[in-house]
Amino acid sequence: MEVISTTSAARAGYSVVVMAVLGLAWTVVEVLPPALGYTDTDDPAVMVQFLRDFPVIYQIDGVLLVMLSVAVVSAVVGVADHLRSDRPQGTALRVASIFGLFTAALLLPLAGLRMASASTLLHVDKLNTDWSEAAYLSVQMVGTQALGAGAIIALCGWAVGLCADAMLTGVLPRWLIILGLLPATRLLFASSAPFVADESAASAVLWVVYMLAVPGTTVWFLLLGITLIRHRSPSMVASASDPDTTPA
Repeated sequence: MEVISTTSAARAGYSVVVMAVLGLAWTVVEVLPPALGYTDTDDPAVMVQFLRDFPVIYQIDGVLLVMLSVAVVSAVVGVADHLRSDRPQGTALRVASIFGLFTAALLLPLAGLRMASASTLLHVDKLNTDWSEAAYLSVQMVGTQALGAGAIIALCGWAVGLCADAMLTGVLPRWLIILGLLPATRLLFASSAPFVADESAASAVLWVVYMLAVPGTTVWFLLLGITLIRHRSPSMVASASDPDTTPA
């Protein structure tokens, strides 16, 4: 039982680490336009020019999103299987796993949109530049503002659900539960951003907190994966220390 539990923890941990690394790679690709000099990413004319110059970037982005979607499913299933291996599955873990699967479900159509949209936008651009800029805005709103934002909300919901489950069962270290405030903050601001978009000092502070929570969420998942790889649940420790429960 100990070997099986240790193996399931390691598999879950490696799946989460791979997911976090792919998420980081996706973030890097997303910030390439300003890094390459296309600073006003809100201007559709600028971004259409970016697609003219670097159409392959959207293809790479789409491939990364497909891989990330698969990695999220693997991580969600692996974490759920491990955390319920020593106990019945609780409501918090079920809800958390649902949020995790929603993440993958939203990332996959975003991947298809990214891979298919570049060639379509460039074709429309040859016909009429104004049309291509309008089409880009549509792709941006459906992709980044709908599917991408929804995936991030679901991802943070998975993290918060895991922390809630851990608070009830003690399956994760207390320090990791406390750091769960990072994805919780990102989840909170995802729904309240319009209310803190003014120029007050309080809004400026809240914006800094939110921006820290963005990389902090990725760091939290990396720490979760490392913790699972090295983790021995309380029941495993008790089993190892109790000679009466050790198989002959």
